[in-house]
Amino acid sequence: MGDSVHGIISSSKALSRIVSSHQSIGFVGASDSFKLLSLINFCQDIKGFKNFIFILPTDKSSLLWHDSLKENLKNNTSINVGIFPNYSHWGKDRYTHYSSMIKNRMKSLSHISNEKKALITTTLPALSKRTLEKNIFNKNSVEIHINQIIEVEDFVNLLKNSGYQEVIDIIEAGYFSVRGGIIDLFPIDSNHPIRIEFFDDNISSIRKFSLQNHRSFAQVENYKIIPCHEILLVNNNIESMAQRLHEYLISDHCPSGDREGMTDALRKGYHFNLIELFAPLLQKLSHPYEYLDKENTILIFPNGFDICLSNFQEFSNEIDEHYQNDLKSQNFNFNPSFHFETVDQLAEKSRQFKLIEYDNPYVKQPSKSIHLKPSSFTYAPKVKEKERKFSDWLPSFSLLLEKSAKVVILAHETTAIDDILKSCNFANIKVKINDESENLLNIFKLNHIFEVQIIHGKIPAHYWDEESQTLFIPQEELTNKIGKKTTRT
Repeated sequence: MGDSVHGIISSSKALSRIVSSHQSIGFVGASDSFKLLSLINFCQDIKGFKNFIFILPTDKSSLLWHDSLKENLKNNTSINVGIFPNYSHWGKDRYTHYSSMIKNRMKSLSHISNEKKALITTTLPALSKRTLEKNIFNKNSVEIHINQIIEVEDFVNLLKNSGYQEVIDIIEAGYFSVRGGIIDLFPIDSNHPIRIEFFDDNISSIRKFSLQNHRSFAQVENYKIIPCHEILLVNNNIESMAQRLHEYLISDHCPSGDREGMTDALRKGYHFNLIELFAPLLQKLSHPYEYLDKENTILIFPNGFDICLSNFQEFSNEIDEHYQNDLKSQNFNFNPSFHFETVDQLAEKSRQFKLIEYDNPYVKQPSKSIHLKPSSFTYAPKVKEKERKFSDWLPSFSLLLEKSAKVVILAHETTAIDDILKSCNFANIKVKINDESENLLNIFKLNHIFEVQIIHGKIPAHYWDEESQTLFIPQEELTNKIGKKTTRT
């Protein structure tokens, strides 16, 4: 018999209480908005766990969850939110350039490895794709501090070995420039570049600066620079890498022009467009799960494990079909089995971690189950979600406020907040905008009860929390702007 919960707070408390003593937890009866709100509370509140890996069925759903987690945790500096995407070089994706996805993968590995809590969204194909070995990642992470003794030339070589490329002016992450004793570097896991100044062989200052006006705005005492590529072209290994690549391309019927172009680029230390395709040939790789500590990591399947496994199997079949077609056409390629784990291998590795699964538990008899008691919300407007606007909700607000219930609006755009404020004032509804430092975790702890409260956040649809007598509404259902296009990460 499983535990029964009635809302967000009791759900996160139940998860926190039983996750330490149970390997797998099945959760049934939850809407997407409830999952998001309760899991944010759970991840912020629980002690003893650092990494929370949200495994979604598709790249699109992974991106949507990443954007929602990012918005709702925007003001929480103690938590890193990242996305660990998948990419492939088979079929229609053969010549796609994946620099932004590789950077996101490296940033996520950094989040997992540092001291802060990390919430990472991903898919099983992304987790199955082998990456830079953890010991190589750590070995090529460069820690610097003020008054450190190091020659500029030696430091530049360390940056190149970590995958950073030298340019005249930096414009994005993954690059650095040198002007005498000043090195401008844009670390792969930072929102801002840093300026490192040398006095002879001594690091005299480390400052963050704006890419727009190049003005410094923060001094730091020390900094850890992580690798920015999944393939590191270390100087003393490049020639042997190029030789292995050259021999393989000859055996794989690669046209001589392509073959010479790729091997020449590799000898010069460039990450040419298809280099990731040949990663298993060039260096040792490891499974992303090897970065995770089983004692402080929880795998979360918001849409169930079964659907993720099914989609992964479809992905595996698809890229294998493209690979076989290339073999028949004698197009140069590389066997995807050297890049990806099998479905069975990945399922087995996943079961070794603490696991929380929603909807249709993959583990037929989870060691513990939680059920959300259904609660009907009869006050929602009888209008399609895509057509709803503030005036449609006014009768519902009146009924709720008569019952001393609370209304919390989650907004993430300034224009939407202004529109909602004007509508509330026009309708004589008392409203408060919560301070930006407040987040979803303490929304239940606020002492001042207002009729309507606005807090920074984002959820897919409105949710009625029976336990706290609170209606959560996204700005889109009040401003009639559902379905806006999402920028790809």
